[in-house]
Amino acid sequence: MLQATTPSASSGTDTDAMLYVLYGTETGNSQSLASSASAAAERAGLHARVLGLDQISARELVKVRHAIFIVSTTGDGEMPYTAAHFWDALSADDFPQIKQLRYGVLALGDTAYDEFCAAGVALDKRLTMCGAVRLVERGDCDHDFEATAVAWLDHTIEAFAQSIHADGPAGNEVGVVFSLKESGRPRHSAWIHDLDADLAVGPLVFHASQFRQLLP
Repeated sequence: MLQATTPSASSGTDTDAMLYVLYGTETGNSQSLASSASAAAERAGLHARVLGLDQISARELVKVRHAIFIVSTTGDGEMPYTAAHFWDALSADDFPQIKQLRYGVLALGDTAYDEFCAAGVALDKRLTMCGAVRLVERGDCDHDFEATAVAWLDHTIEAFAQSIHADGPAGNEVGVVFSLKESGRPRHSAWIHDLDADLAVGPLVFHASQFRQLLP
């Protein structure tokens, strides 16, 4: 017997479908690019939230599934001052694993200095060490960063749009929880695409091509 119910709104969190755009800056370039990234994400149908790395605790990353980091390098390869506290917390030995996080790093620097894009390189490496999944390769930008940054952001927003839409319901998809009781098979969850039916009325029969298994 196939039984189906729609999940409650509390079954997911806003962070599941949210693209966080997190920046660390000295002169404002990273912040400006973060605003551009947010606008591009919204045009792609995503919900984006822009925050400075001084506006979010590093440990809040355990609740974040998708994030773009835009970070400049200052001094002798150091983090910008707005990212210093965040970096200290992320670098702690007891920082938790963040395996649910898919991320990309856009690093700003200047090839005139030996430690080119060192802050972004270090952040990228540390996120991977903490179990996060690099969704796109890091982008390293020189002082004339505009063209490189725009091209990287275009590619990255497209990649995150695909990832986020693959993770959960969007548009007219309906979340369905079902169980095959008579066969004794375990409970499953799936997204039904383009479902035009009243789940409260009568038995439902789904063709295998109509649903896909949710990622854990």
